Amino acid sequence: MSERVLTSLAILKVNWDQGHDYIENFIPFVAECLRTAPQPEVSLPELQTAVAAKFGLNIPQGALKTIVGRAVKHGYAERADGIYRRNEVALATLDLPRIRANVLRGHEALVRKLVDFCKTQYHVDWSEQEAEAALLRYLKERSVPILIAAIEGEPIPAPPRTARGAPFLVEAFIAHLCEADPEIFEFLETIVKGSMLANVLFFPDLGRVGERFKDVEVYFDSQFLLRALGYASRGMQVACQELMDLLYELNARLRCFQHTYEEILGILEAGRQAVRDPRGAEEPLGETLQHFVDSNYRPSDMELIIANLEHSLGRLRVRVKRKPPYTVPLGIDEVKLESTLQESLGYRRQEALRHDIESLTAIHRLRRGEFPPRVESCHAVFVTGNARLARASARFFKEEYQGIAVPPCILDYVFTSLVWLKKPLRTPDLPRKMIIADCYAALNPPDALWRRYLGEVDRLQQRGEFSEEDYVLLRFSMQARATLMDITLGDPDAFAEGTVDEVLNRARAAVRAEVEAAHRAEKEKRLEAERRAAEAEARLEAERRAQLTRFRAIGTRVGFWVSRIVLGIGILAQALVVYLTFPEPLPDLPGQLWRLIAPVLFTVSGILMIANLTFGSTIISYVRELETRVSDLIEQTLIRILIPRNM
Repeated sequence: MSERVLTSLAILKVNWDQGHDYIENFIPFVAECLRTAPQPEVSLPELQTAVAAKFGLNIPQGALKTIVGRAVKHGYAERADGIYRRNEVALATLDLPRIRANVLRGHEALVRKLVDFCKTQYHVDWSEQEAEAALLRYLKERSVPILIAAIEGEPIPAPPRTARGAPFLVEAFIAHLCEADPEIFEFLETIVKGSMLANVLFFPDLGRVGERFKDVEVYFDSQFLLRALGYASRGMQVACQELMDLLYELNARLRCFQHTYEEILGILEAGRQAVRDPRGAEEPLGETLQHFVDSNYRPSDMELIIANLEHSLGRLRVRVKRKPPYTVPLGIDEVKLESTLQESLGYRRQEALRHDIESLTAIHRLRRGEFPPRVESCHAVFVTGNARLARASARFFKEEYQGIAVPPCILDYVFTSLVWLKKPLRTPDLPRKMIIADCYAALNPPDALWRRYLGEVDRLQQRGEFSEEDYVLLRFSMQARATLMDITLGDPDAFAEGTVDEVLNRARAAVRAEVEAAHRAEKEKRLEAERRAAEAEARLEAERRAQLTRFRAIGTRVGFWVSRIVLGIGILAQALVVYLTFPEPLPDLPGQLWRLIAPVLFTVSGILMIANLTFGSTIISYVRELETRVSDLIEQTLIRILIPRNM
């Protein structure tokens, strides 16, 4: 059964990717059951049973009638007197077997990966059937019926009993896939989207799934708003904000009760105390307070957050609104509601219980005591991240008011699925972000386990079993929380007397490994910096040498041409001296010019002759010396002007 359900959900997503609408998504399942039926004629109840047996999907008869009607229009069957006769020629063109075979390969890979992960990481030996049941339970818990009276049963049937620690193992496996195996994670996302697409069966009219909200106020609880503001673990803020953006586009009005706003202020005030002195907290730090401590917020940061809270909510388009006044006609049995909630949730703080009661009764009054059949016109709804609150309140209102379709309180995950169905192409990655946010939240110890653990830590600390440093490590470190979940798999009953010692030993080892890793990273960083510095120095030296080479070439060329010009002038002067020694009748220079040039020429010529006879110097040697001096002068001048001193 688990395999059939998981593959069917994946097929739903494949059908959707092919451009089918919500009704068309289910036609291949119905058509395949028509094709393989033992007789040509099939009734609607028989078809409903066949779809459940073959594909594991419970389709209510109202929705099934709409789907079969579309199949009749496509020519897959004919209807007469409430009986459907198949058209075998048309049904032979179905491509479902090939699609199912492809999906099965992905399903087998996913299950095999889960089995291997549990064995290698946590030494838990699961069969493939147990792994499939755990995955189905994961989907089932995220597919709580939204419209209670609109469906017979639920689209995803209850899976077999799962093994201890199954929820934690599946969530840890998903976190692992997200970081290490994107291909298998994508197939898991396909199944999750398929389960969300299956939620259209909650709607009494499949043709109106995409309808926008009409005059509906959506009130969020404290946890959801704190996550949307970014005061929670990674991944949660984006998913919450995308849901709020989508609601705004669909004409919903985003709201926060005044008493919810005051509860958030109280949480932030507690956060200010927690970041000032985490050890002073009498109660275990919740999700938000732990986030502030882990993220090293300062008291001044908390004061700024508190002062800007209403403005921050306004940026999310959330308006704070007071609850409507009490009236006798719209009153409910609050004593029974309080008893129901206390029994289901076991409140430790009376303020939290009163907040939830006030929120639920306020929604009832905002609806004016009416029971709308469709969520798009329900006037008001309270969205919470507390699954037990959503279930308990739904049970109370169903028992008190028969026929209620849309409960006043809906789980945020389920509400996100419903809203996403209205505009899936607007935020195609929202399911992925929901999966990631949900799995990281689920990896934190549940309250019951964490309270038991902290009680034992405090008891051992009072007995002097470990040092103050160990106490801080056990109570406030992320390593301790992660190790506790690894040891117990999130099951409070798995907590034993030696659990704290084991957590301490593993946490110490994790801290040492973290410090060593930090040292290695620092060393590698330093070596990398030295390597880059050496490379930069080598580049600078190479550039300097290249510039010097260019400057030398320029100086050499300038010196060469200066020397050649001087040499030419010298040769010309010698020629003129020789010319002047010639007797008449060779032409003579003008008298004035002769009187100026002749003495100079004869003097220079005489000096050169004496130098040649005495030292062996020639004009060529003087010219070459001049060439080298000019070259050096030009080179040094260029170096002094164009090369910085630090090079």
